[in-house]
Amino acid sequence: MLEIKYYGRGGQGAKTAAFLFAQMCFEAGRFVQAFVEHGPEGMGAPVISYNRISSHPIILQGTIIKPDIIVVLDETLVETMNIFEKISSNTLIIINTIFSPDDMRRRTGLNRNKIYTLNVPEIFKRLNNIGMPNSPMLGALIRVTDIFDLEKGLKTALEKLAKKFLYKPEFINQNIEAIKCGYYEVKD
Repeated sequence: MLEIKYYGRGGQGAKTAAFLFAQMCFEAGRFVQAFVEHGPEGMGAPVISYNRISSHPIILQGTIIKPDIIVVLDETLVETMNIFEKISSNTLIIINTIFSPDDMRRRTGLNRNKIYTLNVPEIFKRLNNIGMPNSPMLGALIRVTDIFDLEKGLKTALEKLAKKFLYKPEFINQNIEAIKCGYYEVKD
């Protein structure tokens, strides 16, 4: 079983990323769980979302304590939350940051973990997009997990986004492009 924990702030799409990734994995033939934990604060407050992915039915319930993968949508949470408190040296970490993986290893002291970074602000600048970091980070997660290929993930994302944003084709296209950029530009 693969357990993933997403850290973001309200409005950054941590919940959407977890639910969309679960849908992608489900369509790739996996059993999935997706759930979110947040307080009443709303926009800007920390949000934690979760996935469990398995090739067998998932009976386990409750929050994830020791994730296999951590996805950090907002780098400021690295400083303000105990994100890395209970992880193992096998936990993969994907961070939205302008810094390199080596820089983040030095900053966090996580020298034994595999750290991936993605410069989401640079992607948005190139795409003329002021969207949420969840789309490019989702692309990075698809690449890191290798559960399904990018084209299958994009097909699912397109279907889900088209239903949710029926009258915003430019928004849908920007998010699809952001997923692709995240997939191809994540650094390890």
